[in-house]
This record gives sequence, structure tokens and C-alpha cells, in this order.
Amino acid sequence: MKLRTLFILFIFQFSLINYGYAQEEEFNYLVNTYYSAIQKHNYKKAFSLLSKRAKDYYKTVENFASTFSVPQIDIIKFKPFKTVITGNNGKVKLLLIYNYLDFYSGKVKEITKTVEVPLIKENKQWYLELQPSPWRSLLVNKKVVSHNLKVEVYAIDFYLDTLKVMIILTNLGKDPIEIFPYNEKTILQEKTSNTTLHLVKLPYDVDRKLYLGKTLEGGQVVKGFLNFLGSFSSKAKEINLIIGGNLNPKSPPPFEIVIKGIKL
Repeated sequence: MKLRTLFILFIFQFSLINYGYAQEEEFNYLVNTYYSAIQKHNYKKAFSLLSKRAKDYYKTVENFASTFSVPQIDIIKFKPFKTVITGNNGKVKLLLIYNYLDFYSGKVKEITKTVEVPLIKENKQWYLELQPSPWRSLLVNKKVVSHNLKVEVYAIDFYLDTLKVMIILTNLGKDPIEIFPYNEKTILQEKTSNTTLHLVKLPYDVDRKLYLGKTLEGGQVVKGFLNFLGSFSSKAKEINLIIGGNLNPKSPPPFEIVIKGIKL
């Protein structure tokens, strides 16, 4: 009787080990398939492997794809090395090597890091859960010149409750220009719905050099970002960026710069 009990326990433990191994293999296959699709720019395939919550966040395959194409992310190598399973949730750690276009330097950089990918079980099927990311990235490349200051909106990242606007400021003249864009007159505006977004002013959520103010010497270029609180309706087609207030507070007088017709 005792031997029979021990045998049953052995079979039970063996089954658990096999089950855990099978799930680990399933997880690794899912993650490998996802990153392989991203590597091949097959964003439709990668999107199909996301959880319902993640798909609802990105809304469309095109939005999802933009978060890779705008920053020009190209995956070089990926390798899962650790799996953790807890009920209907799991996570896979992997080594990820990829290139991306660095906004500040304008150069392609290679990044090597460890990534933890969350997984969730939905209707007896495993999917990749949502990871920190904008739900859409928009390449804009729209510029305007006023008072010897060229302002270019390079791109916009869309999050649920904020918009991150990446801007490039160039002093085209010889005299220094002081910029203090973090004030109540700097806004994003959508005229059709009369929606206006104001700047986030929390110190941990701003570009410090723009938040504190910056002096551009003649010919100098400064890149940075402005975070705006809120979001626009899905029906919004076009917005304007108004950078106003304390630009050149001494001489000449303060002025505004308006970048009109940013297509969404």
C-alpha cells in the first residue's frame, strides 16, 4: 500500500513537471513568435498575439505599428531565458537587442537590455499583456519660422491622458533668444471641438531644460519635449501648437509662435 502511494505521488509530481515544462515552451514560443513578427515588420501578426486589453489600448494595427516605425525600432536579437507562471498570469524575461533613432542626437543607437514581458490567459489561450508604450506615435515634421526662431514639431506620442510633443528649436539669428515655453499660453488646440490641452507642469514629467528656461545662442539647436495633459476626440483631424508667453522677455518683446495644421 505504501509503495502504491509513493508511486502515485511520483506520477503526480512527474505530471506537474511536464505540465510546467509544456507551459514554459508555450510561453517561449509565443514570445518568440511576437518578436520575430516585429523583427520582420509584420505588425498585423504581432498585434494578433496581444491581449484584449492591449488591443483596446492601441485600437488599430496601424497605431500599434507606428510605435515601432516612428522611432525606427529594428530588433536585432532576442532570447527568452526565464519564465514565471502564476495562475492565469505569467511573465517571460528575455535579452533584447535593437536599434532605434535617437531623437536628441539624430543618430541610430543600439540598445541591449533585459525585458520582462507580461502574459495573460484569456479563453484558455495565452496572450501578451500591455507594456508601457504610447498607443500611437505620429511623425509630423512640420516647422515655422518667426523672429529668427525656427520651431519644428518632429513627432507626437499619444498616451491615454497625455500627449508628448517632440520639438526642435533653432536660433537662426546672431543674438541670443531666451525661451520659457512652460506657461499658460503654450497650448495644443483643436478648433472643431474647441478642445484645448494645457501643459503638464509636474517636474518629473517635463523636459527640465525647457521647464526651467533655455537661452539659445546664435545658430544653436535645442531638442526637447512638451507634455500636454488630456486627449483629443477620435474625430479630431487637425490641431495647432501655440508656444506663447515668455519668449525673449527682454528685447524684443514677448511673442507667440503658432504651428498650424498638424494632421492627426
